[in-house]
Amino acid sequence: MGRQNRASELIRAVIDAFLLVAAFFVAFRVRVSLSMFPPVAPLQRHELSILVALATWLPTAYALGVYGPRRLPLRTELGRLLWSALTTGLVLASLAFLLKQEFQSRPLVVIYCVVAFSMTAAFRVLVASGWFGRPRSAHRVIVVGSGREAERICRMVRSASNSGVELVGV
Repeated sequence: MGRQNRASELIRAVIDAFLLVAAFFVAFRVRVSLSMFPPVAPLQRHELSILVALATWLPTAYALGVYGPRRLPLRTELGRLLWSALTTGLVLASLAFLLKQEFQSRPLVVIYCVVAFSMTAAFRVLVASGWFGRPRSAHRVIVVGSGREAERICRMVRSASNSGVELVGV
């Protein structure tokens, strides 16, 4: 079970990394299309920003327990993804200021954080809603017995909807 949890953590982190890179390209296209701001520097000048975003988001999310062995309730996980997005935006903006990167577009950083959070959150919502089917690691449970203890176990299983345990019957 431990090896399966580690593989699941790694898969979620890799999927997030792909989503974060894709979010940067989406944010760049959105920023280029906004005519109310000055022109943005070419995409090649922002390659370091993508690496900094990955190097900030993934450890922050890991430290907040997003990739931990225990599955979090969806609302908690979304809140922690939001903190990861805000931290990433703060680091990107701070580095642009400290390194005097004149080409770094502040609207691009804001758009990136919004798009990155939206994409990672949408993926989590799709997974939680069963869009990809019941996970292979899900366990189907039948509670045998009656009384207060059986009711307590049923409530516990139902309240942990993201735990991979499905209550089949009592």
